[in-house]
Amino acid sequence: MHLRYISIPLLIAEAGGDPWKINQSLQAGRPAQISDLAEAFHAAGRCTAESNKAFEEARRRFEAAWNRENGEHPINDSAEVQRVTKLLGAQSLQLPKIGADLENIAAALAEAQKAAAGRVAALETQLQTLDNMIGQAINMEKDPNLSAADRNALNAFITTCEDDAIRDTKAALGDLHSTRDAYTQSLHQAQANGNLTPQNAVLTTQFKPADLGEGEGGPPSDPRITGPAGQPQHEQNTYDLQDQFQDGQGPTFGGDPRDGLPRSPVSQLAQGPPGSRPLPTGTALGPDGRRYAFFSNPDGTHTPGLNEYATNGTVWDYSNPAHPVKVGDLPGIFQASGVYDPATNQMVIIGNTSNRTGDLTRGLWVSGPIDPANPNGWMNSLQRVGDVSLPGDRESQLVGLQGGGYMLVGATNGGPVQAITAATPQGLTAAAPQTLINADQLPTVYGPTVTGTTVDPATGLETVQLRVSTWPPGPTYDPNTWTTTFGVQH
Repeated sequence: MHLRYISIPLLIAEAGGDPWKINQSLQAGRPAQISDLAEAFHAAGRCTAESNKAFEEARRRFEAAWNRENGEHPINDSAEVQRVTKLLGAQSLQLPKIGADLENIAAALAEAQKAAAGRVAALETQLQTLDNMIGQAINMEKDPNLSAADRNALNAFITTCEDDAIRDTKAALGDLHSTRDAYTQSLHQAQANGNLTPQNAVLTTQFKPADLGEGEGGPPSDPRITGPAGQPQHEQNTYDLQDQFQDGQGPTFGGDPRDGLPRSPVSQLAQGPPGSRPLPTGTALGPDGRRYAFFSNPDGTHTPGLNEYATNGTVWDYSNPAHPVKVGDLPGIFQASGVYDPATNQMVIIGNTSNRTGDLTRGLWVSGPIDPANPNGWMNSLQRVGDVSLPGDRESQLVGLQGGGYMLVGATNGGPVQAITAATPQGLTAAAPQTLINADQLPTVYGPTVTGTTVDPATGLETVQLRVSTWPPGPTYDPNTWTTTFGVQH
């Protein structure tokens, strides 16, 4: 599916849910592995006619639903079977019951995956047809000889197509909810049989069929910033900014150097128009290991009412840091950064909506699904879906948290460095800002960039490493960077 005029994020918002995400959660399950394990338990115990019949019926359902073209391979289940057999001891009659319950889970999951994949495919066919019809109408509107009545009719037709797209998405969402709920009910029924409890087989945690939670599942909880950052420690005074990727890997992008020193060699590879200089504004980790860096390219021109250091953003692919490739110019997004959302297979961009002095608005843009055959094509499908709740007119950095969820850190001229967190990128439009570094703690502080995070699995506390910049006023430009940490509780 390649949509040019219909926005998937807006469809999701209007429909009240994401059918693609539900399908993705179902497809994450591994029915073939569960079925192989079921066969091993079935063979390991003493079968009764009743347990054998239950197992064979479930196996037939699985065989009818599972698509073997998925290429799944059987798991090495011998250790698990031997452990549970030893655990049950003389209760070997229970082993075939475990096998039957597992086979029922495998069959229910395979059936749900088949139904969900078919429903999403049908939806995408509907949306592609509507998108093509909208495109034809838009091309017809370019005819200068159109009458006013014909133009109004075309506009009404486009609106009807858009409304149909919303209705189709809502209908698919309802069907997918039903499919998921039916599978979840089957899963709960198997667990309620008493054969798959942790005390008996320890199976429900180690061979989780699909991460669905309770029926609807409910929205994941937002991660919570635990307090202000620690006391910043001075790092260096060669460049400002020093933007990095959040995993601590890849190049470091220096900003303006101290007077008399050369510019950052890595940043200089992202050249803009003649006479301009590249200033990094943020980074993004994309799909398949891609590393994107975002730049402004000021040329030194001072225009009253405009921020002379912030220009319309450019995006560069630094996956090969020695030979970066320009991806393109952002559509009216300034001081941008971004993140890849694997749940939706989309890029998310946050940046200022203008470079006007005093304009603190930061917008949120979402791309269409990323095409593996054209991985940088997301630039051409960005749609603004709202504004984040952390305003500011200096740099910001959007990151995905290791423990789940998303975080935006940002600065504002003469103000503090703050952050917001949410379970989803769209949740950043309503999150409450938390101050990390006050302006009186580090005067002129700006340019926050996340250089790494670590999660304590025992407590769920994620420690974020943060770098910020300052520029002490004076006759010589003498930028400094500082490092600190703060916590995010999951």
